[in-house]
Amino acid sequence: MLQNQQAHIGMMESRIEYPADIMFSRLPIQGELGLYVLNTHPLAQEKNITYQHLTMNRQLRLSSSNQTIINSEKNWLAPNYLLLLEMAEQGMGWAILPTWLVKQFGHGTLISLRYDQWPRKIDVDLVWSKSNPPGKAGYWLINKLLSDSKFRV
Repeated sequence: MLQNQQAHIGMMESRIEYPADIMFSRLPIQGELGLYVLNTHPLAQEKNITYQHLTMNRQLRLSSSNQTIINSEKNWLAPNYLLLLEMAEQGMGWAILPTWLVKQFGHGTLISLRYDQWPRKIDVDLVWSKSNPPGKAGYWLINKLLSDSKFRV
């Protein structure tokens, strides 16, 4: 979205490399991603989730990311996490979602699946475009978000 000039600032799971036109800084916080499913979905009834359980059920995932793909034949795409949340709440499948999003915007109908190393902690980067830089307010926000770190824009 930054490269298409649809956004000036973003937060995302940290990467090793970024395109040359993207500036980034690690935020002094960690996020958490979990595997979520509607509490009445068949997966919610399973005691010990296995890889096979996940592959046999539809994965709901972001269309714009390189999010973990368990089964490329059984997945539906959504352009953002809020739509993924809504799809999961409608019982359409399971999804990888930020824990904070489920807590803040969910309706209490999703459960977290315990599988392998999920939920998992992630490092979060603040990102912005060199070619389409944020304005004064954007730079204020960047500095505010990074205030606990040594980096300043």
